[in-house]
This record gives sequence, C-alpha cells and structure tokens, in this order.
Amino acid sequence: MKGADYRADIDGLRALAVLPVLLFHAFPAKLPGGFVGVDVFFVISGYLITSIILKALDEGSFSTIEFYRRRVSRLFPALLTVLASCALAGWLMLMPDELERLGKHLAASAVFSSNFVFWQESGYFDHAAEGKPLLHLWSLAVEEQFYILWPLLLGLLWKRKCVITGAMLLIVVSLGWSHYLTGRDFDAAFYSPLSRLWELSAGGLLAACRMARSAEIGPRASHVLSLAGLLLLVLAFAMLDRSHGFPGLAALLPVGGAVLLLLAGPAAVVNRHLLSLRPLVWIGLISYPLYLWHWPLLSFLRVVAGDAPSAGLRLLALLAALLLAIATYQWVERPLRRARRWQAQALLLAGLAGIGVVGALAHVGHGLPNRPVLAQANLTAETSAQFVGPFWKYASNQTCLDEHRNPDAANYDWWFCMKNRSGPPTLLILGTSYANQLYPGFALNDEFAGHTVLSVGTCDFSGWRRVVTDPHAPCFGKRLTDQVAFIDSIIEASPQLRYVVIDGINRNPNAAYIEGALARLRVLTAHQLKVVVFVPHLIPNFHPKSCFSRPWLAAARSCDFDVAVRDHWVARFDPLMRAIRAEFPQVLIYDQNDMLCTGSRCSYLLDGLPLYRDHGHLSEHGSVENVRRFAAWVRTRDPEMSKRPGLP
Repeated sequence: MKGADYRADIDGLRALAVLPVLLFHAFPAKLPGGFVGVDVFFVISGYLITSIILKALDEGSFSTIEFYRRRVSRLFPALLTVLASCALAGWLMLMPDELERLGKHLAASAVFSSNFVFWQESGYFDHAAEGKPLLHLWSLAVEEQFYILWPLLLGLLWKRKCVITGAMLLIVVSLGWSHYLTGRDFDAAFYSPLSRLWELSAGGLLAACRMARSAEIGPRASHVLSLAGLLLLVLAFAMLDRSHGFPGLAALLPVGGAVLLLLAGPAAVVNRHLLSLRPLVWIGLISYPLYLWHWPLLSFLRVVAGDAPSAGLRLLALLAALLLAIATYQWVERPLRRARRWQAQALLLAGLAGIGVVGALAHVGHGLPNRPVLAQANLTAETSAQFVGPFWKYASNQTCLDEHRNPDAANYDWWFCMKNRSGPPTLLILGTSYANQLYPGFALNDEFAGHTVLSVGTCDFSGWRRVVTDPHAPCFGKRLTDQVAFIDSIIEASPQLRYVVIDGINRNPNAAYIEGALARLRVLTAHQLKVVVFVPHLIPNFHPKSCFSRPWLAAARSCDFDVAVRDHWVARFDPLMRAIRAEFPQVLIYDQNDMLCTGSRCSYLLDGLPLYRDHGHLSEHGSVENVRRFAAWVRTRDPEMSKRPGLP
C-alpha cells in the first residue's frame, strides 16, 4: 500500500535516473553522461530517508532498530537474489582468476564495502570495468554507509533544532572535499563516501526544509523549477564525462537538477505531465532490481565473449534485466518487504552473510581451480594464472619505489616500479607498459642475472605528446615532461648503467614522432649507453581468453592467424627502424614478433598457454619466452649483454 505522502513523480524521477545508466553501460558512446543517473539516485535516497526519519522524530516514534529493520526488508531481498545468482554463474562459467576476483567482490558487497575495494583496485593495470559483474554495487555501498550514520546524526541535530544548518555545513564541506580530491585523485573522489556525502545530504536538506515549511513555493515558480531541473539533467546526461573532472563541481548539474525536480512538487508541469506518466512510474517501481540486474548481465556477457558483445546481444541483456527485475519485484521484493516478523530479517541477514562467506572462500581458494565443472573446458589453473599477469606479482615493489621517486612530480608517482635488487641499475627498460611487460622475462632469465634491472612506468620513450584529453592520465601535460626529465636524472646518476632496452613505441609513428625518437636516442647514445630497440609486438585487440572454451561454451574465436598479419604490422614501423639504422648503426633492433610465428602460421598461444594477458600486454609466459629468444639472438650480436657486469 502506498502512503498518503506517496509521490508518483518521484518514481518517475527514479526511472529518469536508471534508464540513462542502462543506456550508458550498454552503449556508452550514445549517452556519455548517463552514469550521472547514480547521482540522481543519491539525491532521491537522501530526500526520502531524511523525510522518513524526520517525520518519525517529529511524532516521537523513531526507532533506530525499526529503521534498520525496514532497510533490510527493502534492500536485501533483491540484493541477495542477484548476489546468489552471480555466485552461481561464476561457479559455472568463470575461469579461476575471474572467480577469485568475483569472490572478493561478493564478500565486499555482502558487507557494503565494495566502494573501498574498487577504489583500492583502481589503477593503470586494473582489470577492465566490464569484467567486474558487481562493480555497480559501489553506489549501494555508499548509500548504506550513509544510512549507518545519517539517522544517528539527524537525531543529534533534531534535539538541537539545527538539522538545516547541519545539513548545509555537511554539503559545503563534502562538496569542497570532492572538488579538491577530484583534481588530485580521481578514483578516490569517485568512490569515497566523503566526496559523495553532499549529494545525499542535498536531498536531506530539501526534506528538512520541507519539514520546516521553509521550502514552500507557488504554482508558477514550481513550473519554472521543474523545467530548470529537467534542463540540468538533460545537460548532465548529454555533456558530462570523465574529462570534466567528476564528481567535483560537475556533479552540481545532476544533483541540482534532481533537487529542483523534487522541490517543484507533484503538481509542477514536468512532474505531472512527464514524471507521473504510468510507464515511467512503473519503471521507477522496479528501478532498484533493474539497476541490480543490468550490469551483471552485461558484464558476464562481456567476460564470456572475450570482447565487446554485439549491439543485438547487449539489447537482449537489457531485455533480460527488465524481465528479471519484474520477476524480482513481484515475487521476491514485494512479499519479503511486507514480512513484519523479525525471523524474515534474520534469514535475509544470514543469507547475505552466507554469500559473503562463499565469496571469501572463492577468493582465498584462488578461484577454486579444481571445480569439477572446469573439466569441460580446455583450460587449466596454469592457463588462468597467465591472465592475472606479471604486473600483479612484480609491479611497484617497495625497493624500487623508495629508490626512484620523482621529486618533481608532486601529483604523480610511478604507476609501477620494478627492480630485481637494490642499487644503481645496469639495465634500464624504457617505454610504456608495453616495454615494462618485459621485466619478468629479464628478471627471471639466468643470462641477465648479473644485471640490476630497473623498469619504471613511463610514457613513450620519445617524449611524444600524443593527444591525451583525460587530465588524470599518467601522460597528461606536465607529467610527461616530469617523467622525461626524471629518466634523464636516473641516467645521469647511474654510472654503472650500460644497457637501455626500448619498447612501447607509438603504433603509428609519423615524421614528427620519428624525429622525437631520434632526438631521445641522441641523448641516450651520448651517455655511451648500448641501446636495444624492440620492434613493437602485434596487438591482438581482443582478449585471448576468448580462444579457450568455458564450461558449457565453446571458444568464441581462434588465436591462430596468418603470417601476413604479422608482416603488415611490422611494416608500419619500417620508416622509424630505417631512420634509426641510418643514424645509429650501433643500436640493435630486435623483432620480437618472430615469437608469434612458425613458418606461415602464427598464434597468440604457445605450448597451450596464452602469450598475452589481455588485449595487448604480454603474459608472464609471453614475457619469459620473449626474453629467452632475445637472449639467444643478442648472444651473437653483443655477447657482453648477457654476461654479469664486471665479470669475464
């Protein structure tokens, strides 16, 4: 039963929030700002929860236990259904590394801390968002963290008759912190509850003002506010993206739009004629399970396909999410929401705790590689381990970070830093992540055991200023200049340095790029360094997981290809390599793509294991095999390179 205070337009606003999120997740290019629908949800939640609490406080009937009991009845049934379904799907379909990661996310979601987990995981080598079926639950975690503290805070403020003042102060402080943090640490600003508190508090402030009758407006003003609110939301959906520095001040668009629409009231023109339309109200009623279902379906589809699914499949996933949301609302959410006995809430809490334990066991069990269901697939635990990638083992070891921090980059530290021992380097791996992926091969190869190998996360070795629009990117603006200067300072301070290995060259080297590369080589050779340039390796541009069958599913594609593909790839770098040979005949040029081919046939697999860990980076197996072949090649061209420095 809907209460006397029910507003159909708020359910319509929920629909206006969830539909852009679905469209953005399925077709991000169509609506770049669709993700801000989550911010609209924050405002709605803050408004409704605060209204409920303040009304109960005013009537003298507020009970903290009753408040949390109702939250359990409202949120847990659909959440438990989705989490259990994801756990089952993971058991049946996922590779060990994928199930290990899902297990961690299940455990975090069960205790509403997934925003902190995703914050901790974020970074250059983080798994693609599409491969995390529970990524969307970060927002639910933020809301639950708000629900824990907000009733207690409102109770204190209510006694002192300063709810409005307190809410305004929270908004100012949290918004200021969000703006400050967004310009310095995007991931922290995005996932931190402190930088999102103001969005929920904005809805709470509006509820408090309505309770105090200080938000009363006339009919004409309400129409203007509703139109202005709708305009702000449309602008947010159409214009915002990560490049605008979100959340920060950019979040004022969706938050302001939602506040204005709530303030306008149900009789305002937009609220009455658009948000109160029965189809929108109906979608709003199922918006919570619809939000919960849509992302796991899209994510599992992406994981299983190993690449971006077709538009048709993504539409089918959204349709399936709609049907599952209807079923969940009708047969799970509504019946359990009406359950008043404490045993129902106890069972829900026990069920969620059980899911958390299952997730933790899958995580600590490394994805349960001995699951009987995996016997149907042509993969092993060793295969799956290659997709975790060498960087998770080697990236950013503390010795390297302590010895090679960049004092000139106040807002930037190496996104990975790898070194096999302390002390000045004798072999420097220089370039992007496509160069630093060589580190495991050099570190584990006995022929280079005498070298102190240093590999730091940098931009293109040439200092090339490619177009970077993301202000948070490691190679944006001054960060690029800082890195080039700091690499030069490492070289200057390392008299024992003898070799520089260069990889990660731009995929399309034009004339300006070639000149920049030659200029950097002049700097390196002027220090009497022996330089080895690796011809960039072929980029699959699809995930090699799709070349392996899964339980119940055949491999989506083959990892084999014709040698002509490799030759065409290598040919694009001929102008650069010719220019290097002409000016620097002493520089060695090694074509690592020979690893991929035997005769006319090539493959991204070798000995049944993937040579790549993702769409472009080498796996540990690929890195080791690549350097093993390089060692045999360089032995006939520069025998000194594979000898221990200083030894005969």
